[in-house]
Amino acid sequence: MRRVAQSQMDFFQRDLIESRLASGASLHDVVATLNPFITEVSRPAVDDLIRWLFRRHIDTFNIQLLVQLIESTLQEAGVEVARPDRPPAIAFLDLSGFTRLTEEGGEQEAVGLATALTDLVRTVPGEFGGTAVKLLGDGVMLYFPDPVAAVRCALRLIAEAEGRGLPAARVGIRAEPVVFREGDYYGRTVNVAARITDYSRPREVLVSDALHPQSLVTVEGLDVDKIGPVALKGLSDRIPLYSVRRRSALGGEPG
Repeated sequence: MRRVAQSQMDFFQRDLIESRLASGASLHDVVATLNPFITEVSRPAVDDLIRWLFRRHIDTFNIQLLVQLIESTLQEAGVEVARPDRPPAIAFLDLSGFTRLTEEGGEQEAVGLATALTDLVRTVPGEFGGTAVKLLGDGVMLYFPDPVAAVRCALRLIAEAEGRGLPAARVGIRAEPVVFREGDYYGRTVNVAARITDYSRPREVLVSDALHPQSLVTVEGLDVDKIGPVALKGLSDRIPLYSVRRRSALGGEPG
């Protein structure tokens, strides 16, 4: 919010104050015009914006909670939910060490990294049929109709992140049905994908067994390594995870 306020004041200075002073208006007249505008227009608009934003966050977390409760209830009751043969995938990309770098480099460094990340996810996922759902400061949530495309895109994003001067990236992917509402995705799939990302290491792409790793083994150019059932934070069941990487030209570990 401080950055928004600063940007607004920069606009006032550049387009209102300096332009009027340059046209010959006195400082007294400029201040007399600007202060009522801020008091009567800008501040009420900010109040409305904050209330609206808070309501939107409440609605989002409410939907997320309801979906999780319904899914958990169905699971405990033994109700089998139909699963498509090729479910969509949710992926989270996270920049390792982002907080430390921004603390050391200051806000200008944070803005630069955030801008570079935005440019990256604005273009690359679309080449794989994916969509950047929302930016999360040091990361991004992505949606893919095709889970294999999600893996390929994740490997590309990790490679390009460092090429663009970003910190090493890591990605977690879960392929299961999701609930879509008003431009966002909800459900256990989203939660598990986020937890997988937290568990992953820099430059690593981890997928859950729901992605059917055997289908990835047959994809040309990919190597899949089984990690095993892993206890992820906030989840009661262990999740089988697999690490996916590009196959090197010599068939060994990529350099």
